[in-house]
Amino acid sequence: MIILKIKNFLAQPLEKNLVVKQDDTLKGYATIGGTLFLFLVGLLIIAAGSFINCNFDKESNTLTFSRYRWFGKLGKAVFLYSLNEIVEIKVESSDSSEGGFVYRVTLMLPSGETVPLSGCYSSGFEEKQEIVKMIKSFLASN
Repeated sequence: MIILKIKNFLAQPLEKNLVVKQDDTLKGYATIGGTLFLFLVGLLIIAAGSFINCNFDKESNTLTFSRYRWFGKLGKAVFLYSLNEIVEIKVESSDSSEGGFVYRVTLMLPSGETVPLSGCYSSGFEEKQEIVKMIKSFLASN
């Protein structure tokens, strides 16, 4: 647009002056608005996830399991189990929508209740097996 105005000015020998303005205010507002939008979308993605804490404590013989969303702002559920209540630790599998399997580590209690140590299934069977081995080793040690 500016180049066209300059060309037209140069083509008109009788014109005495040329004033050309460029205003990028709208682009600035669009950039700020887009940035805020992406920030809010990111915050909503984080909010959709849940946070899980597992604390195995041999001294008090307890497993403290807490699950919460939005950094605890929308409530936090805390469950307390005796380490003696854990009858089995295993890798649970499920069919993936993309084909194949996904996994998570779960604790089995005498009541039949399962306590998943993650909010969702994910890939990495060997990694999950290693977690099971570490927990079993911890529980078996003095």
